[in-house]
Amino acid sequence: MIIVKNIFLFIFDFFSIYLLIVTLFSPWRRLGEEYVPRSGMSALLETIFINTMMRLVGVVLRLILLIAGSIACLSIVFVGGVAILLWFIWPFVIFALILNGFYYILR
Repeated sequence: MIIVKNIFLFIFDFFSIYLLIVTLFSPWRRLGEEYVPRSGMSALLETIFINTMMRLVGVVLRLILLIAGSIACLSIVFVGGVAILLWFIWPFVIFALILNGFYYILR
């Protein structure tokens, strides 16, 4: 059980799931453009457009990483649960196989 918890925490930290959730709407790699007042509205609209696009890229890439990390964490929980279940069932399986072997020998 402790191994499954440690692997889960490693995957959680490896994908930085908490950090991805906190910074979901931040620009990707802090890329953006600062507004420099020039003549006309084109500079303002250009800055707004570039910054919006960088935030959208950040959201999409972070969502992809969040989904991949969530799938990895869920698979670790599932595989760990199956492994723990098999760990408790395995002695009975070995005993049944030994009895089955004796059955075929004595037959």
